[in-house]
Amino acid sequence: MRNGGFHQYLSNSFSDDALVALEGLQEVGATEVANVCKELFALLPGGKPAPTQEERQDQLDAVDDAFDERRWQLEERFYGLLDDLHERMVAFVRAKVLS
Repeated sequence: MRNGGFHQYLSNSFSDDALVALEGLQEVGATEVANVCKELFALLPGGKPAPTQEERQDQLDAVDDAFDERRWQLEERFYGLLDDLHERMVAFVRAKVLS
């Protein structure tokens, strides 16, 4: 996500597991980050990212300027939450793996 934002993330194969990644965000307690992702996903045709790169590209090809405007707003929120996300991931690893 740090390199290219949501559009690039959804355009490549990394987001084949976007819904699993969303579950992971929730599991580590990154609720605000998860909510940003949920908001973005809900804007896609079908209300969630398609399971394949080709299908997601079709989704992105079908969106309008309003989607792009909202996507930029959500990216801004996402980037503002990265420090919190990092802290939550470290805390999760310490609690679950290192203890």
